[in-house]
Amino acid sequence: MAYMMFTSSEDKDNLNSRLEGGNPRAPTADTVAPDGAPRKGQPISGCFMDSMRVPEQLLVSVPQRIIVTPCADGFIADFAKASDYMTYIVSDRFVDIVERLEPGVHEFLPIAQAVDDKGHPLARRFFLLNVLTRLAAIDVERSTVERKDMSFEFEGKRFESIMLAESPGPINTRGFVARKKVIAGHHLWRGNKDGLMGRYFCSSRLHDEMQAAGLSQFWFVPMDEF
Repeated sequence: MAYMMFTSSEDKDNLNSRLEGGNPRAPTADTVAPDGAPRKGQPISGCFMDSMRVPEQLLVSVPQRIIVTPCADGFIADFAKASDYMTYIVSDRFVDIVERLEPGVHEFLPIAQAVDDKGHPLARRFFLLNVLTRLAAIDVERSTVERKDMSFEFEGKRFESIMLAESPGPINTRGFVARKKVIAGHHLWRGNKDGLMGRYFCSSRLHDEMQAAGLSQFWFVPMDEF
C-alpha cells in the first residue's frame, strides 16, 4: 500500500502560523531543472516546484522566524502550507522520521526561530520541505488518469511535454494504483510528468510511522500496488 497525500481539511491538523524574514521571490538564479528545462531567474519557490536542491545564493530567501498559534488545548500541528514558497512547512518530528527512513535524500531548510504567538520560544523546530525524489509511479492502465499536452515555447525553442493528469471528478471517486517496482525502496516522493506532476506520495512505512508518532494528519488517499 502507498498513499497520495493532501492537506487535511481539519483546522487542528494544520499549523496556524505566519513567517517573518526571507523572500520567496528574491533573489533569483539561472538554473536548469532536473528534466533539463532551463530556468531563467529562478527563485527559491521554483526550486521547490522543480524538486531541485536550493543553490547557496538562494538560501537567504528562507524565512528567519515562524510564529505559531497553538490550539486551545496547546496542541501544535506538524504541517502547514507555505503557499508563497510553493511547499510545506514541516516539524522536526516529521524530519526525524524521514531522515531515519531515507537519510540525506531530501532537503529540509531550517527556519531559525520558532516562537508562539506570545513570543515564547518553542522547543519544536520547523523546516521548509523540499522533496527531491520524482517518480513515474502511477499505473496508468489501472488508475483514473489521462494524458494532457502541456508543451510550451521558451526563447524560440519548443519543449514537448505530455503530462499525466487526474481525470475530472472528486478525488475520492477516483482510483489510483502505484507501480510496485518503481516505488520499491522509496518512502517520500512527488510525481513527475508521467506520474501526476507535483503530487505528494508516501510509502505505507512512512504513513504508519507518522501515525505511531502522533503527528498531525494529512488526508491520505490509499493506493494499491501492482
